[in-house]
Amino acid sequence: MTKMFQDFEIWRNDTEATIKRYMGNEAEVTIPSEIEGVEVTKIGAYAFYDCTNLTCVTIPEGVLEIEHDAFKGCTSLTQVVDFNQKITITPSAFSGCTGLVGRRGFLIVAGVLLKYSGKDAAVTIPKSVTEVAPHAFFGATCMSKIIIPESVQEIGKSAFYYCPMLEYIVFSDEEIALDGMRLESYVKFDTPHGPVEQLEWSFDD
Repeated sequence: MTKMFQDFEIWRNDTEATIKRYMGNEAEVTIPSEIEGVEVTKIGAYAFYDCTNLTCVTIPEGVLEIEHDAFKGCTSLTQVVDFNQKITITPSAFSGCTGLVGRRGFLIVAGVLLKYSGKDAAVTIPKSVTEVAPHAFFGATCMSKIIIPESVQEIGKSAFYYCPMLEYIVFSDEEIALDGMRLESYVKFDTPHGPVEQLEWSFDD
């Protein structure tokens, strides 16, 4: 069932609600944790599309997923306050949110590195990152070496697709020379915190 709640168009059933579209014009928005007694669990595709006045959004703990392009084009967005470290963020959810990109070219939300747009040859992923999204480094044509901290526990599919200059990966203080070869899909590495799951290094189709 689709209906309006305050400035939000929502979809809900008896157990959960989805934010379908934000109709307001506020700079700071707090997404409701529940609507009419039903917990908000998802921010839908294009929900905040092109909300150029939005500077800060607070996401409640119950939200478990942010769908594709949910905040696309929110160019003034500089802060995402998130209370659920297990939230699933579609890689394109914050596409075009230039205000979230740090000076080193990283777009990071809730510990997920969604996109790298820098031009450095040697890149060090910040220690605040726990997950690298699929295609996060797509087109990083200047990058020849990447250092991945122990905090990273998952690297998405094709995270390093079309990185033609990439020669070295440093992970947990161990340097891996690629020598022009692809690593096998789903290579597993051990870290002091346990194994890193589902690593897929993809450099070609």
